[in-house]
Amino acid sequence: NKPRLKQPNHYKQLKMQRQNGWPTLIVIQRMGNHPTESVLTFNFSNINTASNQFRTFLRETPHKVVMIAEHHQGSHKLQQLKKSLLKEGWSFEGTIAHPTGRSETGTHGGVGICIRSYLQHQHLNTSHHIKPHTPWMPKGTGDNWTAATVRLKGIDLCFITLYLDDGIGLVGPNMARLKELVQFLSQLHIPFIIGADWNMLPNEIQSSKL
Repeated sequence: NKPRLKQPNHYKQLKMQRQNGWPTLIVIQRMGNHPTESVLTFNFSNINTASNQFRTFLRETPHKVVMIAEHHQGSHKLQQLKKSLLKEGWSFEGTIAHPTGRSETGTHGGVGICIRSYLQHQHLNTSHHIKPHTPWMPKGTGDNWTAATVRLKGIDLCFITLYLDDGIGLVGPNMARLKELVQFLSQLHIPFIIGADWNMLPNEIQSSKL
């Protein structure tokens, strides 16, 4: 008789699937004879502005993590947005939008991550999320990209949102952002999910060979 393989008493498994049309992350954890599941739904949206419609979406959404691009908020407005979302139960961190140069008030880009305040999370990754013996300490944010970690049933997950400029392809600031992000990811030792406004086709991204 062939020996039966014994299932380990302690394990963790991540599954990605869609529930009600939304991307859903399921963490399955077994401790002894008691497997448990944790479900976390998330969303990525290009919002074009942090409008009242966006606030309504956050109040009504079932998601626990919402990644956004193109909020068009400068430094002062971004701080105001952060304070107002905190009152509504969301922890928010993001990068400022850049001036377009075409007008005094026009901006483009700007990304952020909204996380339910009751979740254990960090918007800037600290040393225990980075591979040991790393000679430099990468920050979990950069030019038009930012990262946050969420703790879920004993597993740390990294959510990253990114915005690439439209119409220029893999040159200039777009290439610089991707290189910076790749360097950050190379030192990360936890699972990650990227939600991005790539503004180019998948084959263009693949051609970068980053």
